[in-house]
Amino acid sequence: MLARMHQQSVKYQADGLDMDSELFYEPGAGPRPGVLVFPEIFGLGQHALSRARRLCELGFVALACDLHGARHVFDDKNTDEVMTLMQPIRKDVARIRSRAQGALTALSARAEVDPARIAAIGFCFGGTVALELARSGAPIAGVVGFHSGLATVAPQDARNIRAKILVCIGADDPGIPSEQRAAFEQLLAADARVLRGDFSRMSTQQFEGRDAIDVQELVELRRAGGPHVVLDVREPDELAICQLEGALHIPMASVPARLGELPRQQPLVVMCHRGGRSRAIVEFLRRAGFENALNLEGGIDAWANEVDSSMAQY
Repeated sequence: MLARMHQQSVKYQADGLDMDSELFYEPGAGPRPGVLVFPEIFGLGQHALSRARRLCELGFVALACDLHGARHVFDDKNTDEVMTLMQPIRKDVARIRSRAQGALTALSARAEVDPARIAAIGFCFGGTVALELARSGAPIAGVVGFHSGLATVAPQDARNIRAKILVCIGADDPGIPSEQRAAFEQLLAADARVLRGDFSRMSTQQFEGRDAIDVQELVELRRAGGPHVVLDVREPDELAICQLEGALHIPMASVPARLGELPRQQPLVVMCHRGGRSRAIVEFLRRAGFENALNLEGGIDAWANEVDSSMAQY
């Protein structure tokens, strides 16, 4: 982490709302590339904030963007409520683009930022916001969307895109049908600035070269519905206190004898209390040929602290 990293609230108006976003930067470093980070449809939560923080650590000035005004965050356990409230906005690209443009204007005005080198990334609906910003013709250098909705009510505006585009979506993602992906590629195929990629099975490839993930990445993986297995290697008395729904339970000492129960072709996320035992199991599994094994950093304790505050802790 940068010793001199600063973060501060940045307030501005967009789409008639009082937005309250969070800026991460290194003071006195001179103009640097900027990145807008648009969160999932629920609003500006820890996931987008953590991504902005990481981008700052890499040398960018990052703005984690408010979506709903006053930094309102919807309960992610009540998807129907937020989908109902957002349905009119999802069909109104002018309002989506207004919210995105407000964030871009606020970031561009910062002395720490080089306004000619600004990109936007987004997760789920946030990816849609980033894409609509590009379709508006905004002067941004690039857009990256993760599990982004590709449909738009203004497909003709693809001709306005000035940015390079990269969209990362799983081939088996039930939320993005194949015809929607095909239409998106067709609209952009003629533009040489578009980074055309295959819609590979991100659930198996997105963690290539890594041996650990954090709890926010596991939230994203579970929310996207991609194939994966969570292996809980804690003891039965620990499971009686708390457990993660859907996890496979094999005590640490029993794992070597039960390798046949474990997948090799999808992410295998190994979890314990705080990440120590699971790290040892991941090392063992990788020596046994399970290159898909990933340690859950911080274990179920981090899940309780960062994701589900109602979970019992010990």
